[in-house]
Amino acid sequence: MRVTWPDGTRGPWLSVDGAAFVVADGAPEWSGDLLVGLTRGAQVLRLVFDHALPDRVVATHVVLDDAGGAIHALHVTGSGAVAIAAGERLLVLMPTGPV
Repeated sequence: MRVTWPDGTRGPWLSVDGAAFVVADGAPEWSGDLLVGLTRGAQVLRLVFDHALPDRVVATHVVLDDAGGAIHALHVTGSGAVAIAAGERLLVLMPTGPV
């Protein structure tokens, strides 16, 4: 995946183990954003895209830092909950309001 980062640079993506677009009524603030599980650091990042230029990332946010093991898969439910398979655990993040 190639994207344009907030600083204007373009480049190849990081090592990703799982990814999911957010299309959920329970998380409208994140709708259209991409959640990615990174191999290194066991992190989940949220990528916010420019709606006019959808290949341009305008912001990144760390949603989860150190999941306790490699991220194997991500899934976003219709309610906005994010299920994350990390190491030998299943983590569930619930939306709490605007971010």
